[in-house]
Amino acid sequence: MTIQLRDGTESDLPELQQLFYDTVQQVNSRDYDAEQIQVWSSYAWNDDLWIERMSTQQFVLAVVDGAIAGFARLETDGHIDLFFIHVEYQGRGIGSRLLTHLETLV
Repeated sequence: MTIQLRDGTESDLPELQQLFYDTVQQVNSRDYDAEQIQVWSSYAWNDDLWIERMSTQQFVLAVVDGAIAGFARLETDGHIDLFFIHVEYQGRGIGSRLLTHLETLV
């Protein structure tokens, strides 16, 4: 499996939003209550929020076979604001590869 890391662009938005929503619903719901899941899920389809996040900070995608398998957003102070790996790609080293890359950017 080849993992390609690249910057996210506005054209990635629909796939990113779906990945975020699916991960919140399928993975984060194991650790958070329904109210928190509802709040986070509501952010999924807010285009303006996503565009702002992508344009103001480092936004890195992990792509496998042309599909976005995960993404992260790194703030200028080194804080990781977002870090999501799609449920179907978890446990395959994608998160580790993405985190290692983020460390080189700090």
